[in-house]
Amino acid sequence: MRAVLTCFRLWLLAACLLAVAAGSGQAAKLAVILMPSDLEAVSYDGTELSLEKIFAACEPAARQGHAVPLYVCREALLALLKFEELQSFPPSAVKEYGDPVDSAWRDWARAKAEAGDPFFQKVVGYFTWNGIVEEQDLAATAEWFRKSAAGGYQRGEWLLGKLYMSGSGVERDAAQAVAHFRKAAQAGCLDAVDDLGAAYSNGWGVEPDPAEAARLFRRAAEGGHRWSMFQLAAAFANGAGVATNHVEALKWYRGAAALGCAPAQRAVAWYYRFGKVVGQDDREAVKWYRSAADAGDAEAQATLGFLYERGRGVARDSKQAVAWYRKAADQGHAGAQSNLGWCYREGSGVRRDYGKAVALFRAAAEQGHARAMTHLGYCYENGRGVKRDYRTAREWYVKAADLGDETAPCNLGLVYEYGRGVKRDYAEAAAWYEKAVALDQETAAARLGRLHFYGRGVPVDYARALDLLSKGVQYGIETWVIGEIHARGGHGVKRNDAEAVKWYRKSVEEYGYSEAMFSLGTMYNDGRGVPRNTETAVYWYKRAAARSGQAAMKLARMYQGGRGVDRDLAEAARWFRQAAGRGHRRAQRPLKKMAEDRVVEAQFQLADLYYEGARRVVRKDREAALYWYGQAAEQGHPIAALFVELLPW
Repeated sequence: MRAVLTCFRLWLLAACLLAVAAGSGQAAKLAVILMPSDLEAVSYDGTELSLEKIFAACEPAARQGHAVPLYVCREALLALLKFEELQSFPPSAVKEYGDPVDSAWRDWARAKAEAGDPFFQKVVGYFTWNGIVEEQDLAATAEWFRKSAAGGYQRGEWLLGKLYMSGSGVERDAAQAVAHFRKAAQAGCLDAVDDLGAAYSNGWGVEPDPAEAARLFRRAAEGGHRWSMFQLAAAFANGAGVATNHVEALKWYRGAAALGCAPAQRAVAWYYRFGKVVGQDDREAVKWYRSAADAGDAEAQATLGFLYERGRGVARDSKQAVAWYRKAADQGHAGAQSNLGWCYREGSGVRRDYGKAVALFRAAAEQGHARAMTHLGYCYENGRGVKRDYRTAREWYVKAADLGDETAPCNLGLVYEYGRGVKRDYAEAAAWYEKAVALDQETAAARLGRLHFYGRGVPVDYARALDLLSKGVQYGIETWVIGEIHARGGHGVKRNDAEAVKWYRKSVEEYGYSEAMFSLGTMYNDGRGVPRNTETAVYWYKRAAARSGQAAMKLARMYQGGRGVDRDLAEAARWFRQAAGRGHRRAQRPLKKMAEDRVVEAQFQLADLYYEGARRVVRKDREAALYWYGQAAEQGHPIAALFVELLPW
């Protein structure tokens, strides 16, 4: 790092001397030699110059206001000597690595200031303001800036205004700040013109006047002030004090961007990303976002991470997404913290770590980031990285919903629909789903559509259900419900069997939904919407029976009565047993009746049901199981006899 600083100083000194030569019309060759100590002499055209002579040589150029010399002297030499704000060479680096120039420059500048020079009075004011070469003393800063202003130096006047605006070293007084800005602006200080525009834009010390603000921003922008270019562009983009004009806005954003204004670079990127004024171009957007991100703009870094995550304008790269999210998150960007937390939660581009995810979600949520609140609520609801706590989850969801996050109301609807930490309340669930639907939340639309289909918490309304389901996500259950609505008809919808079959097929073919298989079997069995075909009906019932007790029960009745198939009581018994195992509560009674009628397979299947038990149908009963296995064995059922001998009783 020290080598980098040395090269940096060498370049700055060279630039300063070149600028001085250009300002005085000299075309002499330049040779700059950096000695072991920055306090040693350097050689310029064969003449040795001390740093004091260099300072003195630069001073007239700076005072004349020539563009290049002033820029070099103010932003380069004086930045090197640590009395101007410097974006690319932060004071923290000076503090860490030290600078042998500081004390020499400080003493020389202070002598000038105490002799009454307003330019250097401003310089010494910087010393005490930034606390770089002297201890920070804001009261002293205000006094030095006051002296500089009284001496007629415009930037001293402007800086005194900034102290009054922020209340640094003086009592905060926006009106007084505006007065100093105005005086400095009249003297030609573009920074003051910009701050005066900001005052009119925000109503700081004056009545808000967007038109006056825009006029001032234009004045400074036309003078090359990059931040005013940005502010003027924003005024055109938002119609603040001027007519909305995105062509003009983009022009000024480009101007500011070319001068290195990161927010302006980000704005140009936005125009390309969304195709406003210019053609939509994700690659061009990425280029501008990268420029702003490389300059440290947190918003651009977060957006660049998002583009890498989605593969927009760049190849999808979850690791790059994480890297950019992290840069922005380290600056406290709430959106990046939330997105980085999501990456940790899902293991996208980084090893899954629920603890880190929760910490990032919490950091963003505490800044008021609504989506992070929802993510944090999800972690509490599901016990990811924290102990499961439905109450805390609900609290975070409510906070997120109040801030307008579209997923939070849907999550709250689920909380009430399934009774997670609260008493199940379909009406409350429907109310939250309605709020989410108003925010175009597709999952909520599907959920609310289903509630209207079943009449849970809301009236049965097939027309409303169809409307919601057409807007919502459509998976197996949703496509089946649409089919059921067409098959049943009523409640505002005309029955349409062909349409019902179409939706059942979609549910089966795309999602493998078992209820749709059963419904499709019923349509073939009854000849509704398709030609009647019991073989095809049995095919669909058997496919559905792997998951559906209802389908198994239907098959049992068909085999028991010989309806559409050859009568087969043994097969009927097996299907009754499967229906009971799938939770069909009415399956045990006919199975037991068949067993009592001495149907041997029914006795065996009933014994198996008692031995295994079936949730919500029958408890395990080893005594009853042994009895029915014995009955089946007496009738010659080989496996029943084996079970009587071998099973642990």
